[in-house]
Amino acid sequence: MDKVQGVRSIIEMMNDVLSTVRDYYDSEYAYYIEKNDEEILNVYEWCA
Repeated sequence: MDKVQGVRSIIEMMNDVLSTVRDYYDSEYAYYIEKNDEEILNVYEWCA
């Protein structure tokens, strides 16, 4: 069996986290923004 089978991608993990946050606050959207001092690197969004 392949060892990678049980490894989840960062997108799958972020979907779970943002879904949980959105449900907790009963909101329509949840965002996670990665940035450094100069620019935005990534934006993750979860919508109801």
